Amino acid sequence: MNAEEASLEDDTPASNIEEVERHVEYEDEGRQFEEKIKEIMVKRAINKVDEGSNVLNRVSGLPVIEMRVLASRFANPEEHEELEAFLIHEFMHARDMMDPEFDYEDAFIPGNPSVKNLITARFRLLWNIYVDARLAKKKIKSVMPKEARYREFDNYYRKIPEEQRRGIFEGLWNTESVTHEELLSMATDLETLISKYIDYTEDFTPEDQEYIHLQGSPCPLCKFPTYNWVDDPASVCDEMVIEAIQIDFPDWESKDGACDRCIEVYELRAGTS
Repeated sequence: MNAEEASLEDDTPASNIEEVERHVEYEDEGRQFEEKIKEIMVKRAINKVDEGSNVLNRVSGLPVIEMRVLASRFANPEEHEELEAFLIHEFMHARDMMDPEFDYEDAFIPGNPSVKNLITARFRLLWNIYVDARLAKKKIKSVMPKEARYREFDNYYRKIPEEQRRGIFEGLWNTESVTHEELLSMATDLETLISKYIDYTEDFTPEDQEYIHLQGSPCPLCKFPTYNWVDDPASVCDEMVIEAIQIDFPDWESKDGACDRCIEVYELRAGTS
């Protein structure tokens, strides 16, 4: 190294050096990932829901990445950064699928179609958060910044109190590693998600968690997936409505909540509607 090179190195800000090191580290990881791939197939996605990636022949050792992308993403050259961010994001999913530690497998999700769709949507959200967080740590642009991803998380889990909701999100965002099975369990079971990232307190107990009515959870009366909850019917309904419900469901309490359709039925039955 000559004197000029040494001088340039000495003058380089530490933040720039760290950024270069992160970039080199990412390139090394990317190169190792590329060496494992036999082929990449890009197919046209029907709609945004259809977009995504999959890894075929994972077990055979000759993996093929299948990428489904909307044709419109290629139409505007000015949006190449968004396309690049999308592709990087999806390649991260593909990398996870091939990572033995992530232990991806095509899992069967029990339940009726609406329940399956809801669990799949939650699982996709949690996995996207895990992907975006790792990209953010490497200073690589992803499809959504942190706060935008939190707003999406907030939409799915808004019935969880704000402090706990933010704590869960931050816990997942800062996690070093997680497996496919863990993500699926958290998407399926609220208690698993809560207990993994936050501690119960006097202000938020396991009993409080039991009465969180998430969208898609079954109504305790009709048992159907519910998207419009009446969280505390006693606070908005006539006492005769509550009595009518408890005649049919003696163990039911107002804090158990109910779907708006069941409440409407019992209001009609009680003659208060």
